[in-house]
Amino acid sequence: MKSLDTTVLESELSELEAEINIAAEFIENCINENTLVALDQTEYQKRYDALVARFDKAKGRQTEVTDLFAERKARKHQIEAT
Repeated sequence: MKSLDTTVLESELSELEAEINIAAEFIENCINENTLVALDQTEYQKRYDALVARFDKAKGRQTEVTDLFAERKARKHQIEAT
């Protein structure tokens, strides 16, 4: 059944995991740069907030896709069990 196919969701989860890791690395680099170099704190905060928003957006979507994936797997299992 096409409506129970999880291939696209699995691919999206993979992409989201990569995006989350990249955003986390950028946040860490941003924080490290701020501790080592005298930065304009207003600019730093804008950059930091944008990176955190990027991370949060990907993390939120990951949660949605994970829930949808689990729901499809459960429905598929239920159909196969009958």
